[in-house]
Amino acid sequence: MTRKFVSLFMLLCMLIGAVPTIAAPFYAMRITDTTWIRESTLGTDLNHNNVDDKLLKIDGEMFNTVPDGSKFTITSSVGTIQPFWSMMPFSQFRLYAFADDLAQLTSSTDAILTLKYTATDINLESPLPIKWWNLSIPATVNVTSGANVTLTGTISGDLPIGNNKIVVWDANTKIATATITNNAYSVSFVARGPVGTTYQVTVQPDTVPFNGVVYTTVKITDKAQISVTTIPDTILANVNQDVRLVFMHNATIVPNANVTGTITLGNTKLQFTGTTDENGVLIVHNVNLPTNGVAHIAAEVVGALVGTAQGSFTVTTNEQYSINVVWPQQWVIGQPNQVQVVLLGQQQTVTVTVQGNVVEAGKVLHTATFNLTPLGYGTVTLVVEAGNVKRTLQTQIPGMVMQVTPTNIEHSSTTTISAQLQDKYGDYINNAIVQFVSPANGGIITEVNGRITNVNNGKYNLTISGTAIPNPDPNAYVVALYDQKVVA
Repeated sequence: MTRKFVSLFMLLCMLIGAVPTIAAPFYAMRITDTTWIRESTLGTDLNHNNVDDKLLKIDGEMFNTVPDGSKFTITSSVGTIQPFWSMMPFSQFRLYAFADDLAQLTSSTDAILTLKYTATDINLESPLPIKWWNLSIPATVNVTSGANVTLTGTISGDLPIGNNKIVVWDANTKIATATITNNAYSVSFVARGPVGTTYQVTVQPDTVPFNGVVYTTVKITDKAQISVTTIPDTILANVNQDVRLVFMHNATIVPNANVTGTITLGNTKLQFTGTTDENGVLIVHNVNLPTNGVAHIAAEVVGALVGTAQGSFTVTTNEQYSINVVWPQQWVIGQPNQVQVVLLGQQQTVTVTVQGNVVEAGKVLHTATFNLTPLGYGTVTLVVEAGNVKRTLQTQIPGMVMQVTPTNIEHSSTTTISAQLQDKYGDYINNAIVQFVSPANGGIITEVNGRITNVNNGKYNLTISGTAIPNPDPNAYVVALYDQKVVA
């Protein structure tokens, strides 16, 4: 009987496994709130100095133990302090630490201290952010990818501002800083990245790493809305051709971005992928759409900003649109800019008549690729003929308009040139720099700086000494600069 009992017991042990050991309790600590108060709020003078001292009230809770307030300490690399505490129900705790003591632990700057709880068989720690300032900005700001963000407000606190600044971080990477002047600040940056990207704002010297004490977060919650324009804006049906897609966000190009998209016209769908160049341009090759209509572009864009792009272009059977022009992405005043005539079909020769505010105005060209040198703001017109097809194409050149008199002067003779400068709206510009340049006589001969010299009605009087221009120079010219750019 005894042998049967032992056998049954052994079988039972094999079936249920070894007898489990009892696990140690799981302990944890969590800080739920921190608030600056005064001793008068408590109705007591904790340190008996007859001063209404500033305190940090720390609320929290423990798990699987009832806290003993005497077991808490607050520490940093500088030292350790023992907070005051008050009785709280169940597993909750409430501590008080004097601001003066915390200032010693943090060296009077924002910092992450450590709240410790040490008791028999229990050793717990929790980060304790110390914020010395009040900022008049929301705790969270939601934006779209690519948004221009400006945070403006005031800052207050009991400590001197010192060398603290408003600093914006992407993880541990510093993105932007702003100086605090008269307790006010304004910091700007571009929110880049996918949805979910979060920027953090701290108050600290901008020469030290991220301090971890965050006053507000800026979170990307939506994709950027990107526009797509095409070059050309109208293409010929049933012909393979290249279409340049130009991606823009808030009038700013979207360079070096990966693009996946679709061109749709009726039941025809063309898939494309690629990367925009430094000018925000992606060329889609061999676009062939069979019918008239409006083709729609939809794309996903992933780069410094992340967004969805939309645009459209026209498809036609009008043979005029077998001729197109690729204009410069950005015109440079006073310099040769490459222009390309694109011919579709079998045309082999081209004739281009140039009109407008360019050096080449009046010329008749017989090549599909050529240079135009703009003199300033104005319209450039090309009359292009290829075979039996003729088309007139125009574009607008940015810049300003400058009238110069006289247009011819004698070398070795002292004279004055008058240059009148206007913007595209006809308003006079009095704060530009206007120069007379003679390459044959060494370059810049003289200039008038409207920011230094008083200029009225946009008129700049350039006095040229005869001794400064001893050599004849058919290539001499007058140039106007505004914001460090040539404008006429």
